[in-house]
Amino acid sequence: MTGSFSRKIRRAGSLVEVAMASLLVGVLLIGALNSLGASLRHQSLLAERQHAHRLAEQLLAEVLEHRYADPDETPVFGAETSESGGTRSAFDDVDDFDGWDQSPPVDRSGTTLANSTGWRRTVDVAFVPSNDMTGTSGTDQGLKRVTVSVYLDGEMIVSRTTVRSRAWEDANATY
Repeated sequence: MTGSFSRKIRRAGSLVEVAMASLLVGVLLIGALNSLGASLRHQSLLAERQHAHRLAEQLLAEVLEHRYADPDETPVFGAETSESGGTRSAFDDVDDFDGWDQSPPVDRSGTTLANSTGWRRTVDVAFVPSNDMTGTSGTDQGLKRVTVSVYLDGEMIVSRTTVRSRAWEDANATY
């Protein structure tokens, strides 16, 4: 009788060991899945930031392809009357982009860009005083600050800023 009793205790001990091992594996599995989820969220955020940077750089490069001031009409700050129409194709100088706000983002001709659902791009152009690149001026002193901001679902993801000068254009004129 003593022998069968010790076997029963041994079986009960094995059942406790299995339960503890299962609990330990469960806790480790939960930790691993949490780590995997955090990694996937981080990758998604990184991909969004990269896309936002590409959208900002593309539009900023397009703005900087244009002249400092309107070559054809009496310059006014912002888009001239002949340059309105819903697309950027008629823009011919940097400040024509001031106030541009498009969602979803489109190319110069007005075609919606791929993978742009929920995205928005804005452009702000301002005269800059020569002694303070962060300030704004009410008059043209030969410098314009261009800021392109990119938003996803209403939250700003990236903002890129550069300054365009009349002197650079005069020195590099190839028009």
